[in-house]
Amino acid sequence: MLSHRRRAAGFVWNRILAVALVLLFTVHGSSVKGETLVEGARLVALTDDGKSKAWSWAWHGDKILVDRKVWETQSQLVVMNSDGSDEQPVTPIGNPFFAQWSWAGDRISYEFSN
Repeated sequence: MLSHRRRAAGFVWNRILAVALVLLFTVHGSSVKGETLVEGARLVALTDDGKSKAWSWAWHGDKILVDRKVWETQSQLVVMNSDGSDEQPVTPIGNPFFAQWSWAGDRISYEFSN
C-alpha cells in the first residue's frame, strides 16, 4: 500500500512540475531564448517560421534533419548543425516523407513526390 501512495505522490509531483514548466515558458515567451536551463546548456531557436516539423537528430548529435514547410502544400528537407548554423537543402521543394538518418549518421534516406 505504501508503494502505491509513493507512486501516486510521484505522479502528482510530476504533473505539478510539468504545469510549472509550461507556465514558465508561456509567461516568459520569447524571452526564454537564451535562458540557462542547466549549467552549460542554453535554449537556441533553430527556426523562426513556426511551420517546421519532423525533427530528426543524427545519432552522433551533430546534425539535425528538418522538414521545412515552404508553401501551404509543399516542403523541403534541410540539414543543419545542432546549433542551427549551416542550413543546407537536401531535397527540391515538393513532398518529402519518411526521412531517417543512417545508423552512422552520415546519410539520409527519404521518399519524395512532386
